[in-house]
Amino acid sequence: MRDTADADRIQLELQNEELRRAQQEIEESRDRYADLYDFSPVGYVTLDGRGIIREANLTAARALGWTAGFLVGLPLISAVVRGDEIAFLNHMRRLARGEDQVATPLRVARRGRNPRRVLLFSMKAPGVRTPLYRTVITDISELVEALEQREEERLAAVEKQANAARAMAFDLTRDEQRGRRRLGELLHNQLQQLLAAAKLRVSMVHSAVEAADVRHSLAEIVSLLEDSIRASRALTAELTPPILYEGGLTPAVEWLARQMGPAHGLAVSVEADPEAEPGSEEARVMLFACVRELLLNVAKHAGVDAASVWIGLSEGGATKVQVTDEGRGFDPMTVAVGDEEDRLGLHSIQQRLALLGGMMTVDSGPGQGSRVTLQIPRAGTPARAEATPLRKPGSERVRDAADLPAAVQASSDHRIRVVLADDHKMMREGLAAVLRQQADIELVGEAVDGREAVELARRLRPDVVVMDVTMPVLNGIEATRQIVSEMRAVSVIGLSMHEEADMAEAMRAAGAADYLTKDGPSDALAAAIRTCCNSGGPQGKATTGARRRKRSG
Repeated sequence: MRDTADADRIQLELQNEELRRAQQEIEESRDRYADLYDFSPVGYVTLDGRGIIREANLTAARALGWTAGFLVGLPLISAVVRGDEIAFLNHMRRLARGEDQVATPLRVARRGRNPRRVLLFSMKAPGVRTPLYRTVITDISELVEALEQREEERLAAVEKQANAARAMAFDLTRDEQRGRRRLGELLHNQLQQLLAAAKLRVSMVHSAVEAADVRHSLAEIVSLLEDSIRASRALTAELTPPILYEGGLTPAVEWLARQMGPAHGLAVSVEADPEAEPGSEEARVMLFACVRELLLNVAKHAGVDAASVWIGLSEGGATKVQVTDEGRGFDPMTVAVGDEEDRLGLHSIQQRLALLGGMMTVDSGPGQGSRVTLQIPRAGTPARAEATPLRKPGSERVRDAADLPAAVQASSDHRIRVVLADDHKMMREGLAAVLRQQADIELVGEAVDGREAVELARRLRPDVVVMDVTMPVLNGIEATRQIVSEMRAVSVIGLSMHEEADMAEAMRAAGAADYLTKDGPSDALAAAIRTCCNSGGPQGKATTGARRRKRSG
């Protein structure tokens, strides 16, 4: 019996030792699990059905800026940044509806620190009666910041490429405008001047010969030259209206408005503030091109036969242009997207304006008409003349009375003293020859640009200055303005290859008494000079400018 009891005791001790070892292993395993749980790189919390924290590891506590013991019993929503609470509530609703796994990104506030972006990943705990949800809280702030930075870099690269493309498109447009202007200037300053000079010479010969057959042949030549001048003039206006560079934006838009009727059946009214002239030629050309595109859009798409253009100043002093119609209207979002639906080219206009610091706004809707507003800052005051030391081919230094032949220098009191300003040598010589044939007119000086014309008028004090409109250094419009303002007794007659009424109006606005085209009748210039001097001074002479006549040149 004793041996049996000893054996049972030994067996029991062995079992107890095994139990102690098992318990120690369990405790060690529990400690290891606790360490793994508390020091895991991600936060773990257990939430009940109301979102109350029932368990939290140290990583979760650190992520929220609290101790683990403090978090237990708190609703997790209290740590969610305002604005993300709805996202958390939707997270809990999805769990309550029985979804197996729910993941939601949101921001959590940390005590004394900046909010962090985290990802909540929850699933229902198995084998429990009361709903419990094991939730992993992963800090994704650095990942999100890296992705955002990468996206910002990508967008910056895309924007850089877009800006480069816009700049290239702008340069191409500007080069196109410069090329069109250059070609137009060549047509006007060379071909048209040569044609007009040839017509003048032929007309002079026609007047001198008596043989009928020769006069008939000369008349046919004159007719051919006139047709050539008209064709060249039409091509020049199509390339780029000269009034845009000589007169400014408003006269150019008024000229455009007159062209829209015959060409597109669109009546355009123009209202303009004379103080709203753009501060640079580049801005002037840009606005004119944009207005032309907008008016063409109205003619093609609006379904109306009338539009209006308003030119003025914004509250900040920028040049502001509005093109308005009461037609079909359109969705302004086509401007924002700039895709294939942008049939009107508005996105392109917006981008081109932006490169000059400008902007475009659109007020429209289907069936509500449209109003497109363009705005460009006025950098400095607009220059009416193009200041450049270069002269056009055929120009030479100014000639005053001291340089002229003795026969021309001799003058009598009753002769009308005239200064002739034209930068084209052949044209100027032809005009001078016409004037020298007039017994009552004395040519006392010749100038090759606007500035020299002003200086010569100051020195010689002539009765009349015959002023070409398009000249280097100082154009004829600004030269006329200076002469009339300084020398009230001196009359100015504008002279140009430009047939447009806008150019005549610009010269008259500057103070010219009359305006003639170079391809008109050969005796018109002498007649205009006499009319100016017989009308009682510049104030009386100005009334003669109400009519527009042609003369040869």
